[in-house]
Amino acid sequence: MNHQDYSIRDFIDGDEESQAFIFNQVMKDIEPGISLLSAENIKTIQARVPIFSHGHIKFLICPNGKISGYGECRGYVDTNYLDYPLILKEHRSDETLNMLFEAIYAFSKSKYPGVAIATHSYLERYTQVHDFFQNQNIAKINRIQIAVQYTIPVESLNFETPDYDLKPFTKDDIEKLIEFRYSNNNNIIGDGISAKSLSRGFSSGRYSPEKTFFVYQNENLIGWTSVSIHTPINEAQSRRAIKHPIAVPGGYIRRLDHEDRLGLEKAMFKASYKYLKKKNITEYRVFVISTSPFIELCDEIGLKPTGEREISYIFT
Repeated sequence: MNHQDYSIRDFIDGDEESQAFIFNQVMKDIEPGISLLSAENIKTIQARVPIFSHGHIKFLICPNGKISGYGECRGYVDTNYLDYPLILKEHRSDETLNMLFEAIYAFSKSKYPGVAIATHSYLERYTQVHDFFQNQNIAKINRIQIAVQYTIPVESLNFETPDYDLKPFTKDDIEKLIEFRYSNNNNIIGDGISAKSLSRGFSSGRYSPEKTFFVYQNENLIGWTSVSIHTPINEAQSRRAIKHPIAVPGGYIRRLDHEDRLGLEKAMFKASYKYLKKKNITEYRVFVISTSPFIELCDEIGLKPTGEREISYIFT
């Protein structure tokens, strides 16, 4: 079939079943043994995205009217993340991949003018994915970011941090966190947030005072951190197969100009220690870029990279 015979439409309620089917069919070829998704899993994942509308997912419709693929962007306050277009093998070609990616990229540019656009991270061995992003001519790549996986024993998170104070984060602190994140943006790095996304995070259980904290030094607010627990079923959304529950970063914001970057890193990890011990979680897994102070922290306690590298693309 000619790619011109295909069309694009937005997500509508009830598409979750088709979306899960396409994800499972495409991703099981890319990552054999990956946890498969159900329609309910799709709904749960969408509910976690801070900013979502039906236009955030575009479906590729073949001439007989059936769904043959989809592309997705996930809107956050500071960055809009694009996924690799998932198209069933019999309908996949350079033309249909580009057609779908162009639709989701155009939506992202118009919906979020001035906001950074990047891809999610994909394991380096997903050559099918990287070949597409590196050879497409729709979005110009500004830089390629490589991250390495580290797994740290939860017992190692109980750092001594006498110069830092941790304060539980509550719903009453939402405006305070937003002010911290955006009042001096040049010196702050971390998650994009909004009052709506933070409120939804409390409602869904993503944030709570026992696992989400402000970090202070000498009564000055210098960081914010949260932790999440991923299980084998919901980890499929990030394409990293796991066999038992693990801890992963649930959110972070920190001052870039803080002199003791390693000390701040230790305090932010220590914040999750009691919660993870209570939940009987033994491993904390994180993908970090080479400039992160976490590398220095791992060197200090004798940890080496434990997994594969991931690659993401930042567009101009």
